[in-house]
Amino acid sequence: MTKEEVMKYAYVYVLDTMADWELGLVTAELNSGQYFKNRGSRLPVRTVGASNRPITTKGGLTIVPELTVDEITHETSAILLFAGC
Repeated sequence: MTKEEVMKYAYVYVLDTMADWELGLVTAELNSGQYFKNRGSRLPVRTVGASNRPITTKGGLTIVPELTVDEITHETSAILLFAGC
């Protein structure tokens, strides 16, 4: 990655209505890059919320968002995933 290139992320918007399993497969593949055409490429996954307050999923897992929606930038966004909507 050159100085001009910006790291891209897969953002997951977390809601207390999401089930734990809904994003399991896609986040594992994006984060690992296992099936990307260019081996070694990947999209690190970051959690996003309306605030930094923890949410509890339907399965009882507590997730603390890493960022708020206001902190996401167009330059770093590759994809924004929603579950539990």
